[in-house]
Amino acid sequence: MTQGQAEQEARAYFLRPGMNRLLQAIWKRYEGLGRIGGKAVVPKLRPEECEALNGFFGTYYRPGEKAEISLSEMELELRRSVFECGLEELYQRLYGEPLLSRSDRKRMSQQNWQALFTAAERRLYAEGLLPPPFVEEWWLMLRSGKGMGYRTLKELWDRGEAEASEALLHATLAWCRLSGEEERGARRPIRKPVLAAEVSGNPHALDRDQPAGRLFFQALLSMPAPSGHSERAAREADQASLVVREGAEDSTLEAADRQEEPPLERMVREAAKGLDTLAAREVYRSWGVLDDDFSSYVHLYRQGSDPSAQSGHHAVWTLAHVEEARILPLVSELFVVENPAVYAALIDERRNGAVIGNAGARSGSPLLLCTSGPASAAALRLMDRLVESGRLSGMIRYSGDYDGKGIVMANVLCRRYRERFRPWRFDRETYADSLAQGKLAARGLHFSPEECRQLSKLRAEWQPDLTARLLQSKRKLFQEELLDLLVSDWMEAFNPNA
Repeated sequence: MTQGQAEQEARAYFLRPGMNRLLQAIWKRYEGLGRIGGKAVVPKLRPEECEALNGFFGTYYRPGEKAEISLSEMELELRRSVFECGLEELYQRLYGEPLLSRSDRKRMSQQNWQALFTAAERRLYAEGLLPPPFVEEWWLMLRSGKGMGYRTLKELWDRGEAEASEALLHATLAWCRLSGEEERGARRPIRKPVLAAEVSGNPHALDRDQPAGRLFFQALLSMPAPSGHSERAAREADQASLVVREGAEDSTLEAADRQEEPPLERMVREAAKGLDTLAAREVYRSWGVLDDDFSSYVHLYRQGSDPSAQSGHHAVWTLAHVEEARILPLVSELFVVENPAVYAALIDERRNGAVIGNAGARSGSPLLLCTSGPASAAALRLMDRLVESGRLSGMIRYSGDYDGKGIVMANVLCRRYRERFRPWRFDRETYADSLAQGKLAARGLHFSPEECRQLSKLRAEWQPDLTARLLQSKRKLFQEELLDLLVSDWMEAFNPNA
């Protein structure tokens, strides 16, 4: 009988329903002991299992009984049978791989894990590169199952050694490239996509949602940067993590597959995206890596040079524009909305309104921002600069929708700007007045049971009892429904002494 025929006969006989539970119990017992010994137990036998066991062992098991088969007995019966093999050889015939104990698998796993770094090291040497000391220190931590990036690399390795090896190599090559510039004394900032293309041929390889990008970012965090991580980076990271913790439920936000992410966590993560971008930006820049500062933008509308004119200037500022601006406008009050339609309506009212006041002569004029959803990195940095430079003399007034998403987005700004933050028609009183005045019509939208559950986990930082009021009426209220009030406040800001 050829080897192929032996394998076919073994699979035909043993890979049938009646033998399945017995074999699984045998393999589990062997895996734990690391040898042929002990017993495999199969409780509450089924009719097909009784037939299979009685036929192989010559026993008389009946349905419902418990079978206890010693592995030594199974080994003996196998060698006496037409299969003429032991348990280890049977496993090889059935599954095409050796039967390993738990300690065998652990030892092989450790050997393969170390080989991951050996392979990457060889590829570095092949390119004429020697890992600098801080890279070697990072590798040493990863090898021992510790350090930043270990969890990411281990998850990649569990999915496939090739993917883990490639991610480790590209992250290390990128870090070595930065180190080489530093040692030559010719360190020049480099755009992240350019660096990614140099080390991998893929401009997106170092994006933080890519394996090598996640590893690279964690590597940069693991060691002090040449210029040191700034206090701003630490503050941004703390604020981002605070927002993320607000929505934490059963699953982690670091999961690679977010398809099963609970709605509340997704909402909170999206609200924290701008903070996260700023925190990452500070880390990258401390190592001389320039990230994308043109995709993040904010809409703004301000009065023109002639304070008596109704018309103003609408502009779109990118993050690069915000940071490069030498002189920021003087702002008396900063009004912020996240809804582009409301933003456009407020501009229309200003352009069509009567000529009033002389706001802007000395203290500045009102400035209107639109974040188009959660505050972007550009929007946050602009507000930062206005506050830090003293160009904003008044408050940051934020208007949002009365729902879970609106509260989460407002909390980001409330925590960041604290005493400079003011809700703009976004409080319990405005909501109650709208109810009393019949603005919340029966045909309006109500919170679903799931949305009520999400609201119950949230707290409006500026007015903790707001969510309780929303849950009491279960009626949503949108900025468009409060447009008359928002317009009145906006127009009044141009003539504060009227």
